[in-house]
Amino acid sequence: MKDSERPTLNTLSPNHQPGHPQTVAIFQALAEGFNVQVTQEHRRYWRSMLTVGRAIDSVVDDQQPSSLQVEYDLLAEGLPIEGMSTSEAEEFSDIIQSISPERRQAILDGMSINDYAEQMRNTRGYRQFFTLRTEEAEVFGRIMQLDNPDDVPSITFFNAWLPKFARAGYLIDSFGDFTQDYKDGQIALRPTLSRRLKIAGVALAETRQAASDLPPRTIAFLAVASLSKMARNGLSKIKQ
Repeated sequence: MKDSERPTLNTLSPNHQPGHPQTVAIFQALAEGFNVQVTQEHRRYWRSMLTVGRAIDSVVDDQQPSSLQVEYDLLAEGLPIEGMSTSEAEEFSDIIQSISPERRQAILDGMSINDYAEQMRNTRGYRQFFTLRTEEAEVFGRIMQLDNPDDVPSITFFNAWLPKFARAGYLIDSFGDFTQDYKDGQIALRPTLSRRLKIAGVALAETRQAASDLPPRTIAFLAVASLSKMARNGLSKIKQ
């Protein structure tokens, strides 16, 4: 999957801008749906994780490394990697030093993205395809969870919901990008009409599940944005 098509950044917000203001605003709106009192530190955290995620995606796509430990160690020291400025790397370093060990481990676990990318380039099994996409989505969902040392109930509920949201987003994106990812060699599973329809069905089911825990106003926001993404990037391509 090309850097410009990563579901972590484009599922609900198609236009990338430095600092990811649109995507951060989406996470804020969803968190507030759970009555989370979103702070500047929360927004800073999401912004940093999205920035690092985009840079790591580029490293994986361009270099296909066997490990991302070097990149993580550099960032942990506040040293930039390709695709990041020094100030962005320093912000990431500040953040991981301030959060709990559990949250740091979730971020480190996210460096397994290269393993998923490699498997996606080789697997031709439909079930394995879904398993990999779901697992990768849940890793991203855990990365975007908020630190919660005081066990604030609203944050606890929001954090538990995020992996559901991520699964829906990743599968919607898989539906929209199926043909292009195959052409680019990012996936080995050949697109067919039946596979497209299966992905669409599962994506809608995951979206419905993610929406089931949200208040009505946020459900409408999530459903409209998700279905808009599917229509924009998927339905027009279904016969390709």
